[in-house]
Amino acid sequence: MATFYLKNPKAEATPIYINISIRGEKFRRSTGISINPEIWNPKTQTIREVRNAPQAKKINERLRAMRVALEVVTAEVLAAPSVPEPAEFWRRFFSRLDGVQPRLSLSFTEYMENFIECRRLTVAANT
Repeated sequence: MATFYLKNPKAEATPIYINISIRGEKFRRSTGISINPEIWNPKTQTIREVRNAPQAKKINERLRAMRVALEVVTAEVLAAPSVPEPAEFWRRFFSRLDGVQPRLSLSFTEYMENFIECRRLTVAANT
């Protein structure tokens, strides 16, 4: 079963991580989403939909999509005779999640665009 957790719950903003164990092999990775830990609900592994978190619904939808993709890939892996290497596991995950193969590296411009988008989702307007 996949779990989502905060990398550093005491920080001002922290990334949400995915953790999954299949046949004793652990797979961990950042979701690419950073949030203020105050709005994280560890019991439901979602963001609390409160007034100071207008992005909560969108992020929770993304986390749900990630959970579904993880369940599908996990089922495929369990049906196979062996557990894939982490790179292959995450390639399959992102293929299911986005319907395309992720590139192994980003250009500086692409990285900055992703960073800005993540910050836009985690920082309140006018700050």
